[in-house]
Amino acid sequence: MDERVPLIKRDNSSLQQKKNSHKSEYTKAKLSLFVMINYFAIEFAGLTQPQYIYSYLENALESNNTSVDIHNNISSNHQNNCFNKSSSSADESREQASSWTWYISLAEYGVAFPVLFYIGPLTDRIGRKPLLLYNTVMVFISFVLKTIVVYGRFPLQYYVAASAIEGLAGTPFAFNLINHAIIADTTTLGNDRSLMMMIYDALLGLGAICSNIGTGYLIQLLGFTYPYLVSSGLLLILPILIFCTLEETWKPPKDKSKTSVFKLPIKNFTLCFKRQHVSNKLGYFIANLFILLLVIFPYTSISSILTLFLLGEPFCWTSEHIGWYNAGVDFVKYIGGTTMLKIMHSCCVWLKDEIIIVFAMLSSIAYLILMGFSNNDWMVYGAGFAAIFRVLCIPLLKATLSRKVNPTKQGVMFSNVYLFEVLSVLSGSTTFNNIYRQTLTVYRGFIFFIMAGFPVSGLILMGFVSCFDSTTIQKELVIEKVDIQVPSSENDVKGVLITQI
Repeated sequence: MDERVPLIKRDNSSLQQKKNSHKSEYTKAKLSLFVMINYFAIEFAGLTQPQYIYSYLENALESNNTSVDIHNNISSNHQNNCFNKSSSSADESREQASSWTWYISLAEYGVAFPVLFYIGPLTDRIGRKPLLLYNTVMVFISFVLKTIVVYGRFPLQYYVAASAIEGLAGTPFAFNLINHAIIADTTTLGNDRSLMMMIYDALLGLGAICSNIGTGYLIQLLGFTYPYLVSSGLLLILPILIFCTLEETWKPPKDKSKTSVFKLPIKNFTLCFKRQHVSNKLGYFIANLFILLLVIFPYTSISSILTLFLLGEPFCWTSEHIGWYNAGVDFVKYIGGTTMLKIMHSCCVWLKDEIIIVFAMLSSIAYLILMGFSNNDWMVYGAGFAAIFRVLCIPLLKATLSRKVNPTKQGVMFSNVYLFEVLSVLSGSTTFNNIYRQTLTVYRGFIFFIMAGFPVSGLILMGFVSCFDSTTIQKELVIEKVDIQVPSSENDVKGVLITQI
């Protein structure tokens, strides 16, 4: 080796790698803060929404009782009225509340569906940060309008219109889509990515825990307007933080060709029809995408139905009680689930994500079945504890799909995932809210048994996919005869090379 050759180039390369590594860690830390602020704000108002609608309709039906004011101590009056009024009156309030919840979901996610067709491909073309700013600003405008509607006690039709503006932002699904693309930019393949996606969901849970505890007491003390005010204030701060602190993590290709606006959404379907974008079997990728749909379908519609379920007989919970329960369940799911995942990744290296997904599906099934049978508070608490592994299913399936897609198509891949989620919300809200209304007089918990059928179907399909994948791997080991030319003074030597295709 020539001693005069400088080693600066090698040192610069090493320093650049360390710099990029530190930059990725800082980006993850900033992302964690943004996620907590956003989800706290969204959940703070989201938990208030079904309770506000229920109370609004409850007071509209009780025209003879004019002493109850929706801005004041609704929560304490609700528990007294719940046991005193007839079962038919309570069921009517819940039926109407369920219908209005469906209208709001239809306006919000019906508008968001075509928006998400564009956001995914655009993140791969113009970058992550501009679209993240667009989403947060539009959501802020929507929440300001919702605050005005709730404060002025305007008809619920105005609330539906404000929700449609949130749909133009792409809803929180667009926010999560872009953030998952950023995670894919700043993580390596393997357990690092799946763990970071689980931490992302755990941060969502941490924001939910804080909002669950605070929402009930704020409603109890100050009424329904103040949760919306708090959410609007936080959503004002969020785009300012993103603009000032977040650096772009994705550099769009310089030689990008011009694409028609109408052709851009077609890019969402390229993953399902072009093998060069998927690093594994295309059928295996589509099957995992369908399993994700089966898991998400009941998951996206359960929150509002569960709130209405617990507000009515035989529970008659107050907003504080519901808040503490949701906080406890979120703590068990997100904090406990993330801890268990880290332990399994550290202590059981042989344990694949697919096996953990099976445990998560079983946990989800147990939660829904126990909730369906619940007729007292302790059974509801037991169902919440059974959900400890449930939260692992969705982030691990997303990580599995992300690992099988080329880095240049991460935005499109997550766009597909969240388009499935929007479809799940739209169809799930229609399906489950209608079933809930029709089965209230028959059996109040029947809806949860129907929801449990979807993770059961996903579990069966997961078994078939796992068996097919293991069989395929065994068949891929083939023996080929290859001529190897070895320099020799005598004869050439021919060997047999065992290769893995």
